[in-house]
Amino acid sequence: MELETIIILFITAFVAAIIHGISGFAFGIVLLMVLPHFFPYAQALALTSFSMLFVVLYNAFLYRKDINWRQLPLVVGIFLVIDLFAVKLLQYIGENQIWYTLLGVIFILMAAYMMWGQDKFKIKPTKRNAVIFSVVSGLVNGLFGVGGPIAAIYFLAVSKSKEEYLGTTQMLFVLCLSIDVVLRSVSGMLTPQLMLYSVSSLWCVLLGLLVGQKLFRRMNADTLRKIICILMVMNAVVMFTK
Repeated sequence: MELETIIILFITAFVAAIIHGISGFAFGIVLLMVLPHFFPYAQALALTSFSMLFVVLYNAFLYRKDINWRQLPLVVGIFLVIDLFAVKLLQYIGENQIWYTLLGVIFILMAAYMMWGQDKFKIKPTKRNAVIFSVVSGLVNGLFGVGGPIAAIYFLAVSKSKEEYLGTTQMLFVLCLSIDVVLRSVSGMLTPQLMLYSVSSLWCVLLGLLVGQKLFRRMNADTLRKIICILMVMNAVVMFTK
């Protein structure tokens, strides 16, 4: 891989970590705006999952005292079963233009929700909703690597504080991504070379998380949300043309 590409990946990891530090879930979204342009689709997903595992481990440790452990067993169990199915489906179908197109659709839907849906759709903290969001999140994560925002929607509704939301969601992602990484490794999607790329960018990730924590108290969240939405829509257009 050329030096210019590595620099771009490091910058992307840094920016993704900043945004994740503010929102709690955006690391994978930002990485997947860039990685599919340099790696085959399945490898881009695997690299995103492996890199994000370090991010959520850090945040889960940071908010360990606020984790609501009672919320996790049902969501994690369903998520992992559906995620396994989706990863196997991706492995079976293989590299295909359909994944880039569908990822573009996912970006547009997420951008639309972030812009107009967060304040309009209220989710009740019921077991039925927990099952629904776990199934959708596992499926989207296995196929597109961006299941985090969907899980975050549910936990925003059931958490008593933003600290509980962050602690619980980050531990959820730790448990689910650990299994997801194993599945992608066994399936041959995550190679030692991809792991090396991820590990070598950890300093960028850590620095980005530290910056994100400081900006969390200062940045206008609405402005950040609009910037992310614009980038997602622009990248969706690029995915449609691949």
